[in-house]
Amino acid sequence: MNAPAPTADAPANDLLAGPLDGPLVRLAVPLLFGYLANLAFNWLNMLFVERLSEAALAAVSSSAYVYWGMISLAEVASVGTLALVARAVGARDPRAAGTAALAGAALGLALGVGLAVAGPWVAPAITTALGLTGETARLSTRYLELLFLCYPGLAGFLVLESICRAAGRTAAPMAVLALAFGLNALLDWLLIFGAGPVPALGVEGAAIATVIARSLGALALLGYVVARREALGLTWPGWRLEPARVLRVARIGLPAATAGVGFAAIYVALNHQTAAFGMTAVAALGVGLRIEGLAFLIAQAIGRAAATMAGQNLGAGQVARARAAAWRGVLHGWAAMLPLCLAMVLGADEIAAAVVPTQPLVAVAAASYLRVAGFALLGMSLEVVLENVAGGVGDTVPAMAIEVVGTALRLPIAWALALTGMGYHAVWWAVASTCVLKGLAFWVWFRRGRWAR
Repeated sequence: MNAPAPTADAPANDLLAGPLDGPLVRLAVPLLFGYLANLAFNWLNMLFVERLSEAALAAVSSSAYVYWGMISLAEVASVGTLALVARAVGARDPRAAGTAALAGAALGLALGVGLAVAGPWVAPAITTALGLTGETARLSTRYLELLFLCYPGLAGFLVLESICRAAGRTAAPMAVLALAFGLNALLDWLLIFGAGPVPALGVEGAAIATVIARSLGALALLGYVVARREALGLTWPGWRLEPARVLRVARIGLPAATAGVGFAAIYVALNHQTAAFGMTAVAALGVGLRIEGLAFLIAQAIGRAAATMAGQNLGAGQVARARAAAWRGVLHGWAAMLPLCLAMVLGADEIAAAVVPTQPLVAVAAASYLRVAGFALLGMSLEVVLENVAGGVGDTVPAMAIEVVGTALRLPIAWALALTGMGYHAVWWAVASTCVLKGLAFWVWFRRGRWAR
C-alpha cells in the first residue's frame, strides 16, 4: 500500500517515504540529548551530594529505581498517547490526533497529582523496601517525599514529549530539558551548600531543585505544544474529553507501565538484596547503573525514533516499511554499543574513580559492575529498541510479559549466585545475564510479526 500524499495538515518532517537511516538518526539525536538531560538531573544530584557523605550518596543513588518507577507509571498515559497520535498523524487525521493528545494529557495530569498527594505515605514504605537503615534511610525518605512533589510536572512533560515525538518533532523537548537542567544545576549548588542568606539544605536541597526545574520545564513544553499544535499535525478538539479515548490510551499504556513499574519494584527488591553486602555495595549499584545509563539512553533514543517511524508507517498501512524501520533501529543500536562496550570493560576503574573521587571503596565496587555490564550491552540494546517499537505499534502486552518475567529472574539468579560466595558480584551477573535473555525474547516477538496485524 502506497503512502498517502502529503497534505497541508501533515507535519513537515514526513516519515512515510524515502530512506530510513536519515530520519532515524534525525529523530534519535535530539531524543538522545533530551534523555541525557533527564539522566543528568539525577546525575547532578548524585555528584553534588557525593561531597556530603556516603550515606547521602547511597540515599540519592537508591532513588534511581524509584525515579524509573515514576517515569514508568507515567507511561500509562505517554505510551498510549504516542501510539494513537503517531497513527493518527500517519493517517492524516489531525482531529483524531488532537483528541488522543488531550486524552493523554488529562490522564497524565491525574496520575501526577495522585502520586504527589500520596507521596508522604509512600516514601517511608519505599525506603524500608530498599533495605536502607540509619541516616541513609532518613535522608532517602525525605528526598523521596520532596521528589514526589515534582511528579505532576514530570508526568505532564513525558506526555507532552510523546505528542511531539509522535509528530516527529523532538528538538523542542530537548531544548526545554536542557534549560531545565541548567536551572537544576544552579539551584543544586545554591540549595545543597547554601550561599548568602540561603541556608545549606543538603539532600533536601537537591530534591527541591529538581521539583522547581521539572515543574517549570513542563509548563514551557505545554506552551510549545499549544502554540504549535497545527505544525504538530493536531487539531484542537475542544475541552470535552472522550472517556472512551482516555480508556484506550490507558489500555495501550498500561502493559508498558506495568512492565516499567514492575522493573522498578524488582530493582527495589534487588537493592534490598544488595544491602546485605553493605551500603558501599548499595552506593556502587546506583553509581554503576547511572554510568551504564548512558548506553541505555542511547538505545532508548534509537528505539523511540524507530517506534515513531514504525507507528506512523503502520498507521499508513505500510507494514513492510514499519518492519524495516524497527530492524534499522536494532542495527543502529548495536553499532552504538560496540565502543561503549570496550570503554566499560577496559576503562572501568578510571570511569568509576572519576565519578566518585571521594569514595574509593564505592569506586572499586562500581568498576566491577561496569566490567560485567559491558559484556551485556548488545543484548540490552536489542531489548530496549524492540521494547520501544512494541510501544510505538501498540503491541504492549507481550513486551510487558518479557520485561516483568525477565527482570524478575534477577532476584533468584542473584540469590543462587550469592550462595556460591560471589558477594555483590552475584547481583552484577544477574543483571547482565537477564539483559541478554530479554533481548533474545524480544527478537522472537519481532520475528513472529503478530504486532503488524
